[in-house]
Amino acid sequence: MTFKSSSMDTWSFLEEIEVLTFTIAASLEKDSGSTFSKEARDSLLNLSSSWRLEEIAGASHFLPMEFSDLVVERIYQYHNQ
Repeated sequence: MTFKSSSMDTWSFLEEIEVLTFTIAASLEKDSGSTFSKEARDSLLNLSSSWRLEEIAGASHFLPMEFSDLVVERIYQYHNQ
């Protein structure tokens, strides 16, 4: 088995988050390899108005390794708002 995942329902926990929350994801370009589907993104943003999502063009599932400086910069920018 190459991949293994948890059967834990994380959505019930995400619904409890009340602080502003910033998520960075690969944009949904063709062949991006993103594992974060459009449906999941929409569901996340519909949990509450406290969720923010930034999509990074040209990134894949390995976004933090591919664009590490950009990810760090975006986190600092969000934190300093």
